[in-house]
Amino acid sequence: MKLIFSLLLNVMLSIFLVSLATAQENKSINVSEAKVSVSSFDSLLKDAKGGDDKAQYFLGFMYEKGEGVLKDSTKAAEWLQKSAEQGNAKAQYLLGIMHANGEGVPKDYSKAAGWYQKAAEQGNADAQS
Repeated sequence: MKLIFSLLLNVMLSIFLVSLATAQENKSINVSEAKVSVSSFDSLLKDAKGGDDKAQYFLGFMYEKGEGVLKDSTKAAEWLQKSAEQGNAKAQYLLGIMHANGEGVPKDYSKAAGWYQKAAEQGNADAQS
């Protein structure tokens, strides 16, 4: 029994190490609809700081989900706020969820409703339902 457990553990460890090495080799981060390479993260950050609402949305999404970065709801809300204020409907909807749940921002149903309304007015199907 110990031999079988030891073999199984070694196989699982080998699979993990191979997948880790492959991920390091590809240096890719899967972010919903976008694929952001580690080398382009700095470019994404630069674009976001420069006011690009899509880059701000993706950074906010990445921080909220912990995709390619450590999960940080406060940073997520900051980037999503910047994007939402520029009219990005996806950011408005996600920021509404964060206000409704009190994630990264104080819980505020009034602000949540306001962001949902803005996103819905732009045709965001999730906000309309």
